[in-house]
Amino acid sequence: MEKLGTAKERAVILVCAHKQDMWLDNPPYMPIQVGRAVSRTKLGIPGDDTGDNISDRNRNYCELTALYWAWRNLPQEVRWVGLSHYRRYFDFEQIPPPSRKRK
Repeated sequence: MEKLGTAKERAVILVCAHKQDMWLDNPPYMPIQVGRAVSRTKLGIPGDDTGDNISDRNRNYCELTALYWAWRNLPQEVRWVGLSHYRRYFDFEQIPPPSRKRK
């Protein structure tokens, strides 16, 4: 990961996946295969089984293996880490909320 400067660059939202699907792979999203150490499937995205990890304990800790991996392996410049399950994304569009008119 290159040097991170802006707030958007200093935030990472891990998109946890355990089976093949389509992923957003643009900032702030970072797809990661959880439980890769105990999986027969390699999804072609980074896994939680590199560096300091607890990937082999995914059956007990589920997506927390990705958070542990992020804590121990992402650069210190990453200030905020979020977690999302595959197929569920946050909408960051700048759309104002609907106005609430009292009757």
